[in-house]
Amino acid sequence: MQAVEPEQLQLCLFSWINSLRFETNKLIIAIDGKTLKGASKLGCKTFHSVAAYDKNNGLALYQEMASGKGKGEEIETVQLRLTMLNINNALITLNALNAQRKTLAAIIARKGDDVVQVKAN
Repeated sequence: MQAVEPEQLQLCLFSWINSLRFETNKLIIAIDGKTLKGASKLGCKTFHSVAAYDKNNGLALYQEMASGKGKGEEIETVQLRLTMLNINNALITLNALNAQRKTLAAIIARKGDDVVQVKAN
């Protein structure tokens, strides 16, 4: 495994996952971040993960831990991973945190559609 470059392996996995998704024509992708509560009580920094989930096929397209980085890194992570996923004709669901102009512009530029949940806090 030391001879395998992590970035190349990740690109191969994304290509394989994208090919499986487009064979079924079911293209609904939910993107969200979650913070693991209670980790700070154990002496750990906050754990925050960002995930994309193909709802119709039950595939986790990616999940990335942003340990100690929190929600500020979620936006950047989502924008970066959108460049790796084939979102052509896909419906991307996002929460209010990711309702950023740059994120939505990236989805539109890659021929995807978006649904953004906005709520009053």
